[in-house]
Amino acid sequence: DLSSFLLIFILLLLGFAVVGHFAFGHTMEGFHSPMESIVTCMRFTVGDVDYESLREANPVLAPVFFLIYAVAGVLVIINVFIAILNEYYNEVKKEENSAMDELQ
Repeated sequence: DLSSFLLIFILLLLGFAVVGHFAFGHTMEGFHSPMESIVTCMRFTVGDVDYESLREANPVLAPVFFLIYAVAGVLVIINVFIAILNEYYNEVKKEENSAMDELQ
C-alpha cells in the first residue's frame, strides 16, 4: 500500500524532473542537472516555488509545466494517500467489529 504510493510519487517526481531538466536546465539553476531537478521538483511539492524564474526560463512551457505538476501533485498524490488511509481505516473497523462480536 505504502509502496504503491511511493512508486507513484517517485515516477511522477522523476518524470517532471526530467522534463524540467530539458525544458529549463539551460537557463535555470535549479534544473541544471538531473539531481538538482529532482530537488527542485521536491521543493515545488512543498510549496517552495520560484515561478518567476521558471517563467523567465521558458515563458511558454512554464505555466503548463507548473499547472500540470501542481494538479498531478495535489490531486493524484493526495488521492492515493487518502485511499491508503481509507483502506487501513476499514481494516481497523473490521477488527473492531469482530472484537465486539466476540464479547457478545
